Amino acid sequence: MAILRAALQALQRNYAPLLLYIGVVCAVYSARLALDALVIAPRSEDLTENFMQIYSIAIDIVAVAIVAMAQTIAFSRIGREIDTPNWRVENDRDAIGLFYKLWLLLGLMNITVLRFLDLVVPRMDEAAVQYTLAMLWLTGAVLIVPFGAAVMFYGRVGKQEVGEAVSTMFRQFPHTFLIALVGIFTGMFLISLQPDLPIWARPALAIADGYVDCLLFAAMWLVCIYHRDEYEHPDDDDFDF
Repeated sequence: MAILRAALQALQRNYAPLLLYIGVVCAVYSARLALDALVIAPRSEDLTENFMQIYSIAIDIVAVAIVAMAQTIAFSRIGREIDTPNWRVENDRDAIGLFYKLWLLLGLMNITVLRFLDLVVPRMDEAAVQYTLAMLWLTGAVLIVPFGAAVMFYGRVGKQEVGEAVSTMFRQFPHTFLIALVGIFTGMFLISLQPDLPIWARPALAIADGYVDCLLFAAMWLVCIYHRDEYEHPDDDDFDF
């Protein structure tokens, strides 16, 4: 649990990028809710199925693209502060050039899987299978941020860096598992709240989700620092989780 306390402390020091990310996530979620409720729903009988499919795909891509930019900027600022002076990505422009495509790709992969499950799961009769697929998706969605954090930590997106990120996550499996559990249980809690909330209150879920994303990022970043220091400086106890 020490790693989570350290991650919480890191977010307290980095409240500006934290608020930036939460603000963008909440704004995107709120805009989508408003568009669906005020524009699409009143005209639903007049809109064709093809239009709705195109609209759904387009709005997904726009939302992912905006959030990916926020992830790139906010996460790079948080990571830079936590690992000063070791992390060498000096500014937002460099971070965007190096990591925006990573977060965009991860976001598109996640939304593609989710939309596929939206089509497949309702056609299944067995509740156990539906639940299993939903949990598999949630686990994968939760691991996106820790995986992206681990790749960012190694400074660029390449075959070697991706391999090092995956290796770090497996070698530090107890820490990775703890981070995943926090994300999974939080995700399940927020999903369970959504049906009972009025539409005007649902942006609060986006706020909570944005905070958890930043928490998972900071926790995984600290794990990467610990992993680096464990192998390069085995006598250093500064990150003894």
